[in-house]
Amino acid sequence: MKGRERCRLHGGKTPKGKTGGAANGNHKHGLYSAHLSDEERAAWDSLPLGGVDDELRMCRVLLSRALALEAEIAIDPNNVTYLAGFELAEIRRSLDGGRMSADTTSRRPDVMARINTLLGRIGSLEKLRADLIAGTDGDTGLDQARRIKNALDAIEDAVIDQGEPETGREESQ
Repeated sequence: MKGRERCRLHGGKTPKGKTGGAANGNHKHGLYSAHLSDEERAAWDSLPLGGVDDELRMCRVLLSRALALEAEIAIDPNNVTYLAGFELAEIRRSLDGGRMSADTTSRRPDVMARINTLLGRIGSLEKLRADLIAGTDGDTGLDQARRIKNALDAIEDAVIDQGEPETGREESQ
């Protein structure tokens, strides 16, 4: 495009200085910064990264809470006066003859779904933790392919050393 450094297809219509760096509002903390409270924003840089032990412990605490809630509900699950586990689900406000009224709906959460989700998360965190301890998390597909190729080469060398033909088949005449 004449007189411009960038064509329209590659950002030439975007005004310079309007989109980059801190001007976009998400620069300091990334995509999630618009949803952080002031307290979370202050703690952002001090949050530990790279370990799964604390997350695993937290999932186990949440699983313990869910199991306790399930046991509490199981005491008398069908009694409408036994309110264990009920959570406020909906509030409907209406105007009835000039008088404001509010109807509330409470429901018990799907505790089994919560338990299943937590068990799955704990399983994946345990696997990740075992991989980190074993040191296999850094393996790329290329590293694995290289190890497989080396193993196949070693097998081929062993077969050739035993006097087998290279093709692995004997030709019949």
